[in-house]
Amino acid sequence: MQGRIGPPILQPFYDVGKLFEKENAVVTVTQNFYVLSYLVFMVVAGALFFSGGDLLLVIFAFTLSHIFSCSGIRFVLPVQPCGAERELLQIIAYEPMIILTAVECIWLPRVFL
Repeated sequence: MQGRIGPPILQPFYDVGKLFEKENAVVTVTQNFYVLSYLVFMVVAGALFFSGGDLLLVIFAFTLSHIFSCSGIRFVLPVQPCGAERELLQIIAYEPMIILTAVECIWLPRVFL
């Protein structure tokens, strides 16, 4: 466009390398628990999904992992709990719609067969 040169192809790998060089900023031990729980439930949800497991169980594991990620936010500024609370409210708002969609996908083929 204006003679600009974009980032090199290996830029994502450079970014990950730089991320691993940064200092570990853990406020409390419980933050490690929340982050580890988030990762575990994301892996469980992915394993259940790709192994053909129950879709509702996949949704619950996925939602639980996001709740752990919101709980693991460290609060340095006074406005950060407000952002975490907003994220949890969004999870609570979209959860029933996802469950109803999954139930409909499971229930409808049985009705019309």
